[in-house]
Amino acid sequence: MATKHQPVLQTLDLGETLLAMHASRDVESLIETVLDWGRAHCATAKCFGVLVCEDDALRWRGGWADRVPSFEQTFEVPHDLRQTSLSATRPSAGFAQASLSSCDVFQAFSDAEVLQALVVIDEDGLSSERSEILDVLASHLGVGVHRTRESAALREQQATADRLLTTLRWSQEFASAISVRALMHRVLERACHLTGAQKGSLMLYDHQAEAIRVRMVHGLPDALVEARINAGELPTRSFQVGEGIAGKVFQTGRPLMIAHTRRDPRFVGEGEHVGMILCHPLVDKGESIGVVNLTHTSADGVLRHDDDRLTVLMQLAAVALRKAEMLDRVTLDARTGLPGKELFFARLEALVELADRTGQTLTLLCAHGSEEDDALAAMGQWLRRVLRRNSDLATYAGDGRFTVLLEGDDEAGVEGLRRRFEVAAEGPWTHWVVVVREAGEPAADWLARALNSAQS
Repeated sequence: MATKHQPVLQTLDLGETLLAMHASRDVESLIETVLDWGRAHCATAKCFGVLVCEDDALRWRGGWADRVPSFEQTFEVPHDLRQTSLSATRPSAGFAQASLSSCDVFQAFSDAEVLQALVVIDEDGLSSERSEILDVLASHLGVGVHRTRESAALREQQATADRLLTTLRWSQEFASAISVRALMHRVLERACHLTGAQKGSLMLYDHQAEAIRVRMVHGLPDALVEARINAGELPTRSFQVGEGIAGKVFQTGRPLMIAHTRRDPRFVGEGEHVGMILCHPLVDKGESIGVVNLTHTSADGVLRHDDDRLTVLMQLAAVALRKAEMLDRVTLDARTGLPGKELFFARLEALVELADRTGQTLTLLCAHGSEEDDALAAMGQWLRRVLRRNSDLATYAGDGRFTVLLEGDDEAGVEGLRRRFEVAAEGPWTHWVVVVREAGEPAADWLARALNSAQS
């Protein structure tokens, strides 16, 4: 500060107070530091407090005024306090309504000479030294309030930018999912990561059964059981609308957090209770299409359920799932039950675009065989059964050719799968070729190269 204040900087603990103010990261801690100094050195004052300027109004933010109990907590900034003098002054009519008209007022300005706060004190015989110290405190308070507000604004801008980037990344990931199963898996992974959940399940509404049914699970202790459930090989639990926690959330379209399922009569489950559960609806255009269940089994576990990003994630997931299911219903190949060529290629293009940014390895397994309907149906059924991983996708490309898209496999993993296909595949598809995508290769060129390799 200015040289005139140097003789008093180390008096009455002022040096330590200023250091604490400088280290403060928010307005609240700045104010509390000033009040701590006041409690230690101005305890006999009738009134000591801090008022902060917020939207051209002064708000009482802490202190004491035991002998003036009728003061208002918020009032307009008196015009004569907007001047840039840092010397102590007594306010005029501006404080008359607030019952603080007898206080000495020390104005806290920013470096740009904009009023930020006031330090007020009502003490008989306020000494010039004490007045000078309060002047120093006020001047540091003004700069500190401005600094912490700017820092808070920058942090909020950064947080907003991070949320937008996260939303964009999720949108791209969901759009590039090569199947409904892959999309559900990604939704559950992101939801568990965001909330800290140990396990999760995704349920979608079954119009024929008029119930919501588990379609995807994540985080089960038995990886094989999880894979078989997600492949549709094991039966899963379903709930009527309004039944249990999931059915209630689906019915109301509002999320529900249960801290102790053992104590909640709405929990409907078999075996041991899951502990803490967060059930969030999947809603698209005002209509519930499913729910996501996120659980934590530890007694001291915490689910981060108040993150705004979770709501955004669920909204994006609902839109993407409804679109993906509609595409699957209208684009499945009639003879094989696999995704049709148009859907396969659309998802192939999306995944190629993502791989160009991430450097991920993509591989196609292709084989050429019969064009007879019975053989095609048997092969399609076999592929749907053996492709348990959520990231794998197969299609019938016509002319007796099948192709399988593999995402992120290493060379040994691909070779092992190729040998398994050659040994166990249904019908005449006993020779499978591996075609790895080259860096920058367009999706159409890669697919054509792979299919040609299968016929040669």
